[in-house]
Amino acid sequence: MKDVIHELIGKNTLFDVLSSVFGFISAVGWFIECYEDDKKLQLLKKAAILSALVIIAGYVLELSTSIGIISLLVWLWIIERRIKRGRKIEENVEKEIQKGLKEGVPGPQADESDISQILGETSNTFVNAGKCLAENRPMEAVKYLNNCSARQIGQVRYFTYYADAFMMLGKYEWALAKLNAVPAGKLKKKKSLKAVMRRKASCYRNLNRYADELECYDVLLKNNYHPEKYYYQRGRVKVRILEVSPYIASANDALHHAYGTEESFIKSIFEDLDRALQYGNEFGAEILSYKGACYFYQKKYKAALEAFDQSQQQKSLANNLVYLGIYHYQEKAFGQAKQYFTECLDAEADNDRALFYMAQICYQEKNYDGAMLYASKAVSVFPYRDECYWLQGMCYIERFAYGDAIIYFSRAIEIKEKADYYNQRAICYANKKEPEYGQAYKDAVRCQELEDTKYHRFRVVFYKVKADQNKKFTEEEIGSMAAPYADDPRYFKFLGLMYAENGYPEKGVGYYEKAIKFDSQDARSRYNLAIALRSLGDPQRAAKLAEEAISFGVEDIRYFELLLKCYRDLNDTAKEIETQLRLSERRSFYAKLNKKNGDEVYAIGKYEAARSYYKTALGYAENSSPILNNMGCACCCLYQYDEAQSYLEKAITSDSSYYLAYFNLGNCCLCMGDTAEELRRAKEYFRKAQTLNPQFRQSSQMLESMDRKNIRMAIDET
Repeated sequence: MKDVIHELIGKNTLFDVLSSVFGFISAVGWFIECYEDDKKLQLLKKAAILSALVIIAGYVLELSTSIGIISLLVWLWIIERRIKRGRKIEENVEKEIQKGLKEGVPGPQADESDISQILGETSNTFVNAGKCLAENRPMEAVKYLNNCSARQIGQVRYFTYYADAFMMLGKYEWALAKLNAVPAGKLKKKKSLKAVMRRKASCYRNLNRYADELECYDVLLKNNYHPEKYYYQRGRVKVRILEVSPYIASANDALHHAYGTEESFIKSIFEDLDRALQYGNEFGAEILSYKGACYFYQKKYKAALEAFDQSQQQKSLANNLVYLGIYHYQEKAFGQAKQYFTECLDAEADNDRALFYMAQICYQEKNYDGAMLYASKAVSVFPYRDECYWLQGMCYIERFAYGDAIIYFSRAIEIKEKADYYNQRAICYANKKEPEYGQAYKDAVRCQELEDTKYHRFRVVFYKVKADQNKKFTEEEIGSMAAPYADDPRYFKFLGLMYAENGYPEKGVGYYEKAIKFDSQDARSRYNLAIALRSLGDPQRAAKLAEEAISFGVEDIRYFELLLKCYRDLNDTAKEIETQLRLSERRSFYAKLNKKNGDEVYAIGKYEAARSYYKTALGYAENSSPILNNMGCACCCLYQYDEAQSYLEKAITSDSSYYLAYFNLGNCCLCMGDTAEELRRAKEYFRKAQTLNPQFRQSSQMLESMDRKNIRMAIDET
């Protein structure tokens, strides 16, 4: 073999020089690739093995020939590694896309400076960013990308890597900013166009910008890029546009602008799905499912059910289950609907339609905790469904948490103005602990403008009297305004308030008693009557009425506070202590309710929504270590490290033996950087958590690894 090769190549100097140069370049490439693995001992072992291969090959072949062959093998190995790394990046990006990571509606800014400031300066190379993305470490990838050379910044890969990192972080607006910055000249190649447009489509989908996503598929199909895949994708996004068109103006415009009518739009969906089938049956089950959705919107329920059944036989799909659930919900078969929605959520935990309908069913069953939980999950995924906010507001009214209810009615109004939303918010403004009658009056006026009824006209009069604090209405003036409603039992309790709060409690008492006679279960009239009687010097009867109101299942904290005042007036110490305990239980109930909602949305990655719930919970239990700990976890996941540390330190101040807060403080320190000081503090916190609870294995694991890739914040689910 050696003689044959010697004869073929001979003493070719040029070949020897080229072989040596190629060998040197491949050795450097191999060294860099191995060095990036950050395993120095393995690098030495590999160097020894490679040297041995060169010596052995040099004995069998010419040295220059052996160097060339081995160099070629090295480069094939490097290329294979980088191809695998690229595929891994794609897998990680797609995985994050499917999670639908988004917190409410992202702001319009697309500036990555926040992350850059957190990470600080670095001198590492661009190539390492790919490795970080492959290992699902987007923050570190951004750190490397911030220091790319001018040549690297001009590559399409620079923009797509940046976008991948931001998508993994759930920062879809930032990802779009990078993708939109790709120079037009770079998109002439089909491969580059596909890489950019596919990522744009994913960003738009996660931002609920379905009309923009549709445009991406139009561009890909116009360039004839994988029509078998993108006809299906275009049909799928059109179905989503059909679903969300009542909630998103851009989706509604996309439906009507090019197609004119809903029927024409649905026809175009069928055309896209049928074209996709012409290229193969890869998406056969999904296409049947989306055709079923189209039949559903055409109210061809028999055809829809057949399509869902055929699709489900091929593959179990969440889309089939949610539509079957909606069908049974419309038929008032709530038990079957609930079963389908539950199965759907088992398959796809963040299906906003299944979550919404589960919230509706729970509300109708008076399971207000469940309704609020499902509604909060639904809006954390799809924040444009105004009914979800309305439903949450109604649940808080049932809990007499009027301040919280106002927040949700306001969000519903921001999306769509409806008379009922304004009416319910006005009620909340008037009934909160510190009433805002001026705001209630404004809402009542807007409500009447949207829907002019006798009830709404009365509400305007009612709140006008209460809002004008500078004017004391005479009994005759109130009587004149109340005349059209004085004989209608529906208004007795409100007329009582109009008189009582203008300095005529005796007249108010008369109307409250009429209201109670009309509705013996009227807890609110009893409460108002108790307030009036206490002001008239009859705390004994006031206490009895407050107890009666509470006995009807009322959980409003104010009822317990009134009862507490009555027993203090009566110097009844035993009853006062008992009522104080009951009041504390109510506060604890609301704290636990909001914490539970926070824990649930935290579990599906909706950290901003979780933070909002924990903040409300702290309003009822400001020193609760579990709530403070979970608030710290949510802040840390939002990269608000200073705020996270503050809450976790408060948790420790409240309970010095609370090991979870120490553990999470250690995680925070690791997240903030890898300086010697941060590492030292992290180790101290992990050791403290391990000492306080040796059974909590995560502390010892983090203490051993000190690896930021292993960081998992630990919320308290008790």
